[in-house]
Amino acid sequence: MQPPRTQLLCTVRALLKKINQRVLVGDRVRVHGIDWLEGRGVVESVQPRSSELADPAIANVGHVLLLFGLTQPPFEPQQVSRFLVSLGASGLPVTLALNKCDLLPASEVTARLQQVAAWGYHAVAVSCETGQGLDEVAQALNGAVSVVAGPSGAGKSSLINALRMGRHKPEAAGLVGAAVAAAEAAGAGWSSSADVSKIGRGRHTTRTVTLIELPFGGLMADTPGFNQPTLDRVASTDLAGLFPEFNAAAEAQGGCRFADCMHLAEPGCAVTAADLERHEHYVKFLAEIKAREEYDVRVMQLAKQRREGVLKVVTGRGGVTRYEARLDRAKHRTTSRRRMKQSLWDDNGEEEQQQ
Repeated sequence: MQPPRTQLLCTVRALLKKINQRVLVGDRVRVHGIDWLEGRGVVESVQPRSSELADPAIANVGHVLLLFGLTQPPFEPQQVSRFLVSLGASGLPVTLALNKCDLLPASEVTARLQQVAAWGYHAVAVSCETGQGLDEVAQALNGAVSVVAGPSGAGKSSLINALRMGRHKPEAAGLVGAAVAAAEAAGAGWSSSADVSKIGRGRHTTRTVTLIELPFGGLMADTPGFNQPTLDRVASTDLAGLFPEFNAAAEAQGGCRFADCMHLAEPGCAVTAADLERHEHYVKFLAEIKAREEYDVRVMQLAKQRREGVLKVVTGRGGVTRYEARLDRAKHRTTSRRRMKQSLWDDNGEEEQQQ
């Protein structure tokens, strides 16, 4: 039996808010108290997630499409590396696409593809205007629940519109530009595309995460553009593994001398010896992640001190308990006899040298 409505406007149960349970786009939820007449309901619980991303905030996707512009806005290698690291840490398969290839000479497009290939990634050059490369993107998205991510102005909404119009099909050549513009003007539910600001940055047009059904099967989440995805879910010990060219360089030279090499200034490091382009990106990301980890440790230590409080319970003779001040061990630790004797010997040695 089909429900009277396909969409409900739901509120979140207060208990979920108290336990800091966020409801994300893509979540499978249990809804109670449905009013089919008004189209309303209450989200009672969130089902276990198969995946969860922080930037963009979405759950239960099985594939990530990273889209960057070759120009307007310009291609920034460090920004692209940050996206690849942030979303690569999720463990989801990633398809990398470079949009607006019709605005550059073929030689520049080829050079950029070769640059990305040296990083260990296969990139697809696409154009929403001419339809180039859209067939390969459509094959990667077919039947999957995917999310498209990238900076503002890269053409994420334009790509989704082109795929929904069947622009990836050879017989659809020359259709999309005017057709999508007319559909947008008529309010036909197409994703609005962004232009580029005077300084070459993309403008924020998409403001919410929206799941869109694709005509060839599967769902695509259109997301707002952002320039700096978070690295909060990347550990310093896992960062090097998210650079494919690092692994290739280490295997080619038989590995680094030290098993715990961080690829900074250690002797016998295979990565630094390879003089890789993205090594400077790795160093910057590593410094940022380590600063965050040190801050997290300090926060945990302060939280532990607050939980324990300033008093402690001491049990004396006869089982009598009393409260005593909890002293900082680093400041009030009793000096051992061995240390005291050692300090006396050091003092005597200094006096003899002075005499």
